[in-house]
Amino acid sequence: KEFLLNTKVSKFVLEACTNFGKTEVVIISIGEYLKLNPNSRILFITHGTLAIKNNLTNRINGINVDFTYSTTFEENCQVHICLPHNEKNIKGHYDLFIMDEAHEHYFADRVQRIVKTIKPNKQWLMTGTASKFRRKGGFKIYTFATNQLPKEYRSNLKVELVAVKFKLKNK
Repeated sequence: KEFLLNTKVSKFVLEACTNFGKTEVVIISIGEYLKLNPNSRILFITHGTLAIKNNLTNRINGINVDFTYSTTFEENCQVHICLPHNEKNIKGHYDLFIMDEAHEHYFADRVQRIVKTIKPNKQWLMTGTASKFRRKGGFKIYTFATNQLPKEYRSNLKVELVAVKFKLKNK
């Protein structure tokens, strides 16, 4: 989390493999960021579906955090969590913009309008594939190695293997 809190870079990409614990690191870093910047407002956008947004709130609830959040843009909360299609509900300036699975939607017109509207001082973007950000330039990319994250922050990856036998025909 130190790299998120101590960097002077405004656009920061946190890259690590799927289920490595990027979200947990960011959730813990939000709490630390708000201790250093108690009057800050944070917008956290997840990609895709309501299920993914609910998963994020469940993960926040599973970690002992010291910040308030809302999925309905309550005024008295420090962190607002939404999906990109909630664009019309996003009002005012946010100091920090966070996007999960940023490779999916960050460069989409809708998200770029949101970023332009809220004018964040910092952006923390999470992805398993940072190639789009490398090609565009202007982003500080931090890639996690397996041994850099304590095991308690890593997600539990459940893998189901299915055996399939195909008989290929020669043409």
